[in-house]
Amino acid sequence: MDNRSPKEAIAYHGWGFDASCWRDWQRYFEQQGWQFQAFDRGYWQRPSAPKFNPTAQTKLLLVHSYGLHLCPPDQLQQANIMVIFSSFARFHPASEPLKRRSQKILQQMIAQFAVNPLQVLSQFRLNCHHPCAWQATLSDHFDSDLLLHDLNHLQTAEIDLALLQKIPQILDFQGDQDRHCPFR
Repeated sequence: MDNRSPKEAIAYHGWGFDASCWRDWQRYFEQQGWQFQAFDRGYWQRPSAPKFNPTAQTKLLLVHSYGLHLCPPDQLQQANIMVIFSSFARFHPASEPLKRRSQKILQQMIAQFAVNPLQVLSQFRLNCHHPCAWQATLSDHFDSDLLLHDLNHLQTAEIDLALLQKIPQILDFQGDQDRHCPFR
């Protein structure tokens, strides 16, 4: 008898989100017979760091935005499929004028977050859902230190593309109206 889980998915949310953003995806994947786990950084609740079952035949990573940078390299090495949603190898563009503008905007966001984190998170969610309306309310019980730490990390975050090149299949989805990670 083969006791291997044939299909397994692990999902990584981006900055300002938590594992609950994958709820509908989890339901869908489980209906299709997949094992599904959602990473949680710990911004609003206890962190969770799922791991692949070593016997799984298909190992899928779903990563959203900064979630690519939160995914451990060993999981990138194990994955045989990756789906990337609005992510980036490095947050700031390479072109100097665009890079300076991006750095300035991020610095403003960091400064505003230090003063009024809930307002920054709410505006961030509105922008993330653009052009659709976002109407949910955010809990005001969150780890602002961790959120600020990760927001600052965007200044220097860079993924080793060699790790991604070893993944046999990668799908990359990028919205043409994305206000945080514009198509470039």
